[in-house]
Amino acid sequence: MPRPHEVRRDVQGLRALAVLAVVLFHASDVLPGGFVGVDIFFVISGFVIALSLLGEYRRIGRIRLRKFYVRRFKRLVPALALVVAVTLIASAFVLSPLGPQQTAILTGAAAMFSVANISIALTTGDYFDAPAELNPLLHTWSLSVEEQFYLVFPIALVIGLSLFARRYRGAFVVVALGTALSFGALMVAPIVQRIYETPLLGFYSPVVRAWEFGIGALIALWVSSKPLHLGRFIARLLYILGALAIGFSLSPGILLGDFPGPITLVPTLGTAAIILAGYGNPWGSRDPLAHRGASLLGDWSYSIYLWHWPFVSLSAILWPTSSLAPLVAAGLSFVPAIASFYLVENRFRFVVWSSVPHAAAVAATTVGIPLAVTGGLWLVASQISLQLAGSASDSNDSQTGGTAAVQSLSELAKERPPGYDLGCHGPPSLADPLSVCSWDFPDASEKAGPIYLIGDSNAAHFTEGLRLSAEAEGRDLFVATASNCPLLDGVVPQVGGDIDVQKCSRWQEMVLEHLTSSPAGVVVLAGTDSYWLGDEGIVVDVDGAVVTSREDRLDAFDAGLHRMTEALTAEGHQVVLVQSVPQWRDEYAWSLDSCSLFDTLSGCNEQMPLNHYLEATAAVRSVIEDASDLDGAFVADFSPAICPGGICQTRLDERWVYRDGSHLSNAFSASLSEEWTRALERTAP
Repeated sequence: MPRPHEVRRDVQGLRALAVLAVVLFHASDVLPGGFVGVDIFFVISGFVIALSLLGEYRRIGRIRLRKFYVRRFKRLVPALALVVAVTLIASAFVLSPLGPQQTAILTGAAAMFSVANISIALTTGDYFDAPAELNPLLHTWSLSVEEQFYLVFPIALVIGLSLFARRYRGAFVVVALGTALSFGALMVAPIVQRIYETPLLGFYSPVVRAWEFGIGALIALWVSSKPLHLGRFIARLLYILGALAIGFSLSPGILLGDFPGPITLVPTLGTAAIILAGYGNPWGSRDPLAHRGASLLGDWSYSIYLWHWPFVSLSAILWPTSSLAPLVAAGLSFVPAIASFYLVENRFRFVVWSSVPHAAAVAATTVGIPLAVTGGLWLVASQISLQLAGSASDSNDSQTGGTAAVQSLSELAKERPPGYDLGCHGPPSLADPLSVCSWDFPDASEKAGPIYLIGDSNAAHFTEGLRLSAEAEGRDLFVATASNCPLLDGVVPQVGGDIDVQKCSRWQEMVLEHLTSSPAGVVVLAGTDSYWLGDEGIVVDVDGAVVTSREDRLDAFDAGLHRMTEALTAEGHQVVLVQSVPQWRDEYAWSLDSCSLFDTLSGCNEQMPLNHYLEATAAVRSVIEDASDLDGAFVADFSPAICPGGICQTRLDERWVYRDGSHLSNAFSASLSEEWTRALERTAP
């Protein structure tokens, strides 16, 4: 079939480079910066679409918006509809019906209306977080961003072309202004996010991405307004600079800055430089990007992008410990991708609809089929969830102090400790005050003093048991917790970006100030040990230095814990240091999210030897024991109660022990009330 005359081979080669970078990033660790392939696509899309629209304007004196939107629909939607339908049907047999399946269904439906980026921001979360790996349609966020650009840009271009007598001047002003405003939004986004977190300025936002399309569009306006003649030397210089910029972007160096952020200029300007260089024909027939094979791969790039991530995501869920499975899956995805290119993408792309009713019927069918699939699968997943909820029965409430002993998987998947709903689980934004939950019991004894539960989410999951123990002992309970933020002096785990570090540091300061001004009591400090173990943890110490090695992280933890324990003891508090509960990691990794449909129906229960966990975490446990010896604190270790007989289980005696791979369920937390009472007795004067 004929190809549009606007297509440039080297630009198609850039598409090929971009899609291969994204595929390798998703399937392996070969290209740490491979995700910038999406940014390369954005610049190319802005250039190609603007060039096409301006070419039409030059030929016939106007831009036919209706024809443009019809072309975009035929080019993008049929292939997307096929991928959404097939992926969701396959996912129904792999994903858990207790959250991940519903998230994928919502993403698929949103993708058909070009708002997948919004749906993903609200349901899946950060692109680089673990939950994102469970969404086989995560990659549709970028397609929605592109489609949102396609919706707005032609209208803006029409308005710009009508502003001045010189036809391209107004268009240039409008596009340049839009590009500048979008880049400005990108620059102020971190400041705004510190005060008010909003997906409107997050990773998936078109607001902070539009400038990338704008760069490509400005190039198209430049070369359309007057012929661009580049000398061979300038063209080669631009090409080399662009290649170096893209090469750097694919390397670990791109991780030095937040993404998207100012560092996004590197891949986008690198792409722009290579596009401009093409007008000087820098290497002639020797240009690798203009090679026939690269150009052909560029033709297939949209289909490859559509198909690769569902294959990679589902294979990683089915074989979580295999590093080869995603690569093999990515390779296999090329088969349906190429078939889809010829049988669906090109067939619809060049078809001529005979009438408006015919076009409407085809469009409705194209969109309707995947929407029907999403609706049907949602009903099935909901029915399974209801059946699981109905299978739960009441048991002896006295065992859990009033909490049902038997809990359905559907309920377990949704539950969180009380502080999450009560507003005392943070960290808050940099502008919000500290929030503390309190349980004031009528018979509380002033002599015994209150109890303060402080730490990260691995402290929050102790709330129910400690609350019951505090009530039985007549002691008031105060709770302040924050995700990924243990209470240490001058040491902050860097789980997210710089903003997260600042929020955690501020929360630590506010909590210490609160404890300093509060009545003396027992401060319970708890947190996960995952910050200090493994090979990828990052910690910011008291001097603001970034600490990456395991030994240095353990040293920072040791110093921060000692300083905090000493500070609290000096204020008259007694300190209880809680050993982290056994967590499901490495070869024993487990979570409800990763349980397939069949696993879920069969109970999703796993076992792990306690000794395996104790040996793997001995270094952290030793730091906590040493802190108690030196600073007069007490250590509480609930591992024997959680793993009786030396065997940890996700479910024990018809009660769910864990709600995910690292957090106790509320029901099991409540069952530890007597253990807490015994632990607190040791702090009695």
